[in-house]
Amino acid sequence: MEVVVISRDTIKPSLPTPLHLRHVKLSFLDQLSQKIFSPFIYFYTSDSSFNFARLKKSLSEILTGFYPLAGLLKDDLFVDCDDNGVDFFQAQVNCKLSRLIERPDYVEIKKLLPYPEMDDCGDKLLAIQVNMFECNGIAIGLCFVRKVFDALSMFTFVNNWAAKARDPDSNLIGYPKFDLAKLFPPRDMPGYEVVSSLGRRRRFT
Repeated sequence: MEVVVISRDTIKPSLPTPLHLRHVKLSFLDQLSQKIFSPFIYFYTSDSSFNFARLKKSLSEILTGFYPLAGLLKDDLFVDCDDNGVDFFQAQVNCKLSRLIERPDYVEIKKLLPYPEMDDCGDKLLAIQVNMFECNGIAIGLCFVRKVFDALSMFTFVNNWAAKARDPDSNLIGYPKFDLAKLFPPRDMPGYEVVSSLGRRRRFT
């Protein structure tokens, strides 16, 4: 299976993040977490109503409420919500979606992610790749940093994005608060190290 990226964009929030929200501190619980990128891939059968431009526009609009996702992780201490944007790739796949579903292969499935080697995301919190199959089937691959967003948070983001893409005037959208550091303030932990599953070490000093 060959996957060719045909466009690379950076999607920024449709409205600038207010200055008083530009820095989101990591909570004590976040400090203890490893910096791990987690993948999600959503598969959709052929849909003639799919509108790529609307998908991008709705993402830009929804990022105003999920503004840390468009920022950068700094020094494992806070998120710089500077509206840097989310990497958004469009790719063409030279096979039918049914072939991949019937005979799934991990090596091939990884090609549907924006960064198959997920550590290549760097300091970004989210990257997205929309894959178009020969049958007009679609696979949307996401990589996100679990240090700031857990799985439930990402499900909430995706559900809100889907609602916005279906109906720009949807009133079902609820935005989270990013104030966990108020409940669990960050701490200085001299000498404390977090060892990831990849063997990397991070020391708090």
